Amino acid sequence: MATLLLFNIDDEAKRTAIRLLSMKLGYSFRDIPPEQQNIKIADLLTGTETAGFHLTPFTDEMMIMSDFRSQDLHELLDGMRNSGCPVRLKCIVTETNRTWTAIRLHKELAAEDQAMKRRSSKR
Repeated sequence: MATLLLFNIDDEAKRTAIRLLSMKLGYSFRDIPPEQQNIKIADLLTGTETAGFHLTPFTDEMMIMSDFRSQDLHELLDGMRNSGCPVRLKCIVTETNRTWTAIRLHKELAAEDQAMKRRSSKR
């Protein structure tokens, strides 16, 4: 089943819009609290939440999508855009990143986001 992992979606209206959209489209979702950000993505998805080493949690909004078909992904992202509830840092679970903690994945996504901003500002 397609699943969303939501991190730091503190705006209640945005969180509600994403949850309603998820339910409408038939996806499951989980709000991941900061104290679980040091757990591997695969473990967050299965509920096997064995804590890893302690790291300082991130505060940016982030969304991780698992088991999404291409059409599902487009429906979700279009729905979020149309509802006015975008999340800047987001990704699909891959064989590589599923073994990472949410903190490591956030670091990679934030670096990629910064690199894209630098490239677009040079144009």
